[in-house]
Amino acid sequence: MLDIEASLPLEKACGSDNIGDTVSYAAIIKTASRVFTLQADNLLERAAQRVADALLAEFPLVEKVFVRLKKPDAPVAADFAFVAVEIERTREAVPV
Repeated sequence: MLDIEASLPLEKACGSDNIGDTVSYAAIIKTASRVFTLQADNLLERAAQRVADALLAEFPLVEKVFVRLKKPDAPVAADFAFVAVEIERTREAVPV
């Protein structure tokens, strides 16, 4: 399972009520799904990092992204609901 939180300025979209002034949830999910299925990673950490990097690269409005990747059937000899990794990445300020 994949959870995504994206932070971006919402003032313009709140005022205009226009999807063109924000980032489409459908577009975020499409990008994350494409990146996640593009290659098999051995580590959850690597897969989550690739999703976070792609979201920041493809959506200039996104300032910060949080990705949580859960694996409910991890090969661990213990009783658990899932294991997960969480990655938060912030767009680096471009030096002037």
